[in-house]
Amino acid sequence: MFFKLNKTSTLGAALDAIMEKRSIQNDAIGKLAQEITGEQDAKFAIPRGYLSGKILAIQFKNDPGKDWVEMKKHNDFPNRYFYPRSTSKKLWKQFLSANSEDPLKDTAIAELFHFPTNYVDVDEENNHVYTYRSPSIRDIDDVFLIKIPIRWFAKLKQPQPDLIEITESEYIKIEASKKMAV
Repeated sequence: MFFKLNKTSTLGAALDAIMEKRSIQNDAIGKLAQEITGEQDAKFAIPRGYLSGKILAIQFKNDPGKDWVEMKKHNDFPNRYFYPRSTSKKLWKQFLSANSEDPLKDTAIAELFHFPTNYVDVDEENNHVYTYRSPSIRDIDDVFLIKIPIRWFAKLKQPQPDLIEITESEYIKIEASKKMAV
């Protein structure tokens, strides 16, 4: 299902505040990753269960040396993420310095919309399990475009009058207009 949410609505303003907090927290971690790697386009990983405010690992384009441990073995170096070795206390202190005291959990948006958090749905016909933690959200000028799987939307605990249902073609048209404007 596809929705539009005006940022001036009560729900839209609350979502905008969450998205702003996420941006501020991720910017702080991004700056730390740039500082540590010396790379402008430094990437980082966030631990499962969080939207922002916590760092798990930093991506390095080259081998970072003996003070770092690879998070998961990869054959191609550009996709390798590392965290500090446990004996590197100074590095750990720097690494964790960007962590927020109030990180955003990945259920924050689902809770705002009154969806069941960590919802698991089993599609027995197709032998597939779906897990929903947060709806898909696109920030487009003065609105949010929101995509919510119909099975999850059916479990909505409380109606959301601020959500304006739109067709998929309207969703695509609004999304495309933003891409063209960039």
